[in-house]
Amino acid sequence: MSLGKVLDFLKMTEGTPADNAYSSSGDLKVAQGIPSRAELARQGRIFTVTTAAGTAIPPVVAHPTLTATFFLYNGNPKSGTRGLYVLDVWAWLESGTAGLGGTLITAVTLAEQTTVPSAYSGTVKSGTSGKNGSDTGGILANAHTITGGQPAWRGVEAKDMLAANAVGAGIRAVLDGDTLVKPGFGMAITLLCETGSTALYGFGVTFADLDMPFE
Repeated sequence: MSLGKVLDFLKMTEGTPADNAYSSSGDLKVAQGIPSRAELARQGRIFTVTTAAGTAIPPVVAHPTLTATFFLYNGNPKSGTRGLYVLDVWAWLESGTAGLGGTLITAVTLAEQTTVPSAYSGTVKSGTSGKNGSDTGGILANAHTITGGQPAWRGVEAKDMLAANAVGAGIRAVLDGDTLVKPGFGMAITLLCETGSTALYGFGVTFADLDMPFE
């Protein structure tokens, strides 16, 4: 018998009508009253970092191993538990003619990085609630060589982009916090596609910087 049915049975034996608040598997049924990220925004814990005015970068045409086109690094104190929970990652065409199609791929490092990267020149970082970017240790670096072993690269979004001069066209993956970057670790970001005609892309990441125990 499921937990939900047991709870309903106990209510009925006490003379209380069953309210069907539990599913057949025992999960509590809830109704979402506010947008999914509203509480994180209210607390000022969501941040966005983009290449902004920095030099745009060409895509790669071969599957990477240890080289990250861009790299979200968690520079929060390594002795702490402030993790970066990735919400969205995207790339957009800034100039040139895009190649046909593309896949946005990411990989989380297997260990703390031996070389601490620096923020890519021109990047801009701030909170989605108007908070200053200095309130998070997350930075976006460029051309970082991953240390600590080769991680598995994950295709987070694929798109049949047009082979055209369409500045602003891009690809966006919604991760909703399923990727965790611990202090000293990083998440590599790369766009795998045809180079087109001198196509150059900008990149961006939105993440939640949260202090809570790991595992």
